[in-house]
Amino acid sequence: MKKFIFAILFANLFFGFAFGRDTCDEQYMKEWIDRLDSINLNARTRDFWFSKSQCQNNTMILNGHINTNQTPSQREKDELDKFMKNEVMCSDYNIELAADIGLNIKMNFFNKSGNLVHTINTNPRNCPNFLNSTNICDRKYIINSINKFNARMPMVLDEYSATYNLYCASNTYIYSTMFFVNHLSDNTVLELKNEYQQIMLNSYCTNPSDRLLRKLGVSVKHDYYLQNGTFLFSTHASPSNCPNF
Repeated sequence: MKKFIFAILFANLFFGFAFGRDTCDEQYMKEWIDRLDSINLNARTRDFWFSKSQCQNNTMILNGHINTNQTPSQREKDELDKFMKNEVMCSDYNIELAADIGLNIKMNFFNKSGNLVHTINTNPRNCPNFLNSTNICDRKYIINSINKFNARMPMVLDEYSATYNLYCASNTYIYSTMFFVNHLSDNTVLELKNEYQQIMLNSYCTNPSDRLLRKLGVSVKHDYYLQNGTFLFSTHASPSNCPNF
């Protein structure tokens, strides 16, 4: 049950993200593509529309179609390149996650007849406003995910405890969890600390939902309190604790 509780916390934060040698092989990437297509395929206009997206060799491939057979001029291509880089790719904080996990983005443009007329290749790691801090907690996508997580707090874990806050500091996610009691004996506290520490390490190192955290170098810490606010103990896990990662 406790292992399941840790899994719930992490899954709620990153929605099952994972990471592998080729990002495209990971289940999270397939789900990301499906969510993207659910938006893009319904955003068709008379002059422009998307077909299904792909992912190959650590590259997300978006396929756009223009309702004309006129070949874009070089000036139009240059303007489109500039717009996509400055106004789309390098301005969306969600793309910074792509930079952090080494995902490239390729956008193909096809004419009315289905012929490829232009391609834009973007390496998000080259965006000047991305990766400017070594502290992952400064990333906007991290801040946004934590805000969304906290908006659902408190999260009742079981009949004895609830998590009521999450924040990020020094590349570490820190959860605050409260027990619904005002007193625990010293022996009970020690037993709980040892038990929860082992469960946390097992969950962090083996749960596929945590693989992105490990890739990003994010550690996780749980602070436990009594109902009256008295601090009890902390548990901690970091990528260095996972020998098989």
